[in-house]
Amino acid sequence: MGASNAQTATSTATAAILLSEWIPVIGLIFGGCCSNVFALESLVREVPKCGNLITFGQFAFITLVGLPSHVHLGWVPRLKPRRVPIQRWMVMVTLYFCVSVLNNLALGYNISIPLHIVFRSSGLIANM
Repeated sequence: MGASNAQTATSTATAAILLSEWIPVIGLIFGGCCSNVFALESLVREVPKCGNLITFGQFAFITLVGLPSHVHLGWVPRLKPRRVPIQRWMVMVTLYFCVSVLNNLALGYNISIPLHIVFRSSGLIANM
């Protein structure tokens, strides 16, 4: 009887910990996704040709955030040694950029935003 109560208490504690961690995570993921779609839809409704500006902003932000970890700051700044050749990275960046620009052009055809999000997420195929 005592072992059963201890196992039940352990299971209950584990479930409480998992729920306390996963509920905020799932809420933030879906909240961020929904707010992103809402912001995109609002921007596109007001300024239909703003897609390329949004893509440029995304690329600039990612570049600025990632640059410090990839550049050696010395007398002359230079890239740190890489395990993957830069040519392979350039192919991936070019593919991702082209897919993003083409997806932005699709906004000009008045397709629904959820359908656009499905097409835009197909850019992940290039990364796989």
